[in-house]
Amino acid sequence: MTAALALSGALAGGLSGCGTAPPAATVNGQAISIQQLNARLATWAANQPYVTEFDLQMQQQAAQQASQTGNSVPANTVSGNGTGSGVYGMYWASLQLSAMITATAVRQHLAARGLNPSAEEVAAAWAAEAGANPALWAQLTPAARSEAANYDADHALVDGQLTSASSDKSFYSAHRSYFWSQVCYLASDVTVTGAGGTVDMAASRAQADKLARSMARQPVATATGGSRVCLSPEQLLAHGTGYYDAVRALGVGQAAALRRSYGYQVVKVVSRTVIPYSPVIADDIEVVALHGGAEAPPTGDKKVIAILKAAKVAVNPTYGIWDTSVPAPYAPEVLSANQAIK
Repeated sequence: MTAALALSGALAGGLSGCGTAPPAATVNGQAISIQQLNARLATWAANQPYVTEFDLQMQQQAAQQASQTGNSVPANTVSGNGTGSGVYGMYWASLQLSAMITATAVRQHLAARGLNPSAEEVAAAWAAEAGANPALWAQLTPAARSEAANYDADHALVDGQLTSASSDKSFYSAHRSYFWSQVCYLASDVTVTGAGGTVDMAASRAQADKLARSMARQPVATATGGSRVCLSPEQLLAHGTGYYDAVRALGVGQAAALRRSYGYQVVKVVSRTVIPYSPVIADDIEVVALHGGAEAPPTGDKKVIAILKAAKVAVNPTYGIWDTSVPAPYAPEVLSANQAIK
């Protein structure tokens, strides 16, 4: 078995849509399809900040192992020993499948008890992820961000009251500008056409700056100019990271001229629905800031580990086996196929 897992041959059968391919895994009878796993692999493998961080960590581990044992070992990188689109390291793929199994088991546990995180708790988890890893978070797909935030909120709900209130509060204070669920602002486009019908960016900027100063002086309650726009953080991020960061940084009543492809847009924030700090929100923060969030295994988390050990998990042998014999403080995980045959 090679260390690289290519989406071809037998694995590509999961993409055929015929409905006959076995799942990648089942959790208490609920299937995680090969299509779902492949979609997750493609999403995270396309996220360069994440790939760089993961590969560096694996290379450091391999170097440490080599220095301790005297034996050179290949690093378990995202791409494994393969290159090109659709080729992933088997070890990394097993980690991703483990994460999907964990999220499924935790959701089942909560659903059986009629428990669901509130919309504010999910929004707080989204905000914590955005604050902790802004470049990585911005490059995920909206679906992947939603999946991660929902898992973080589920995880926090399982664990209940956590233990690092001081660190949680410090994180909230340092990343306060991320903790909101909706922002409303007035937006006015400014485009000055120059010679030949092209946009004169310098003239557009000068006019936009003048308008921004004027709008900033207007009381919020009576402010006018442009269209009123209300967006969630996810909707705002769809306009680009630069735009998202600029609007996020504006306080209520502040205005700024933001460069756009057509010239400038003047934005004045008129309201923001803040997610206030509370013990419940602190739990969401702690899952992300201290425990690594959606991409980290639940090492040392006794409640999640108990859920995983009680779950009936079956893994497609193409990917490996489900290993519940790992010693504390580690959680059950998929032992990848190439590890399992060593």
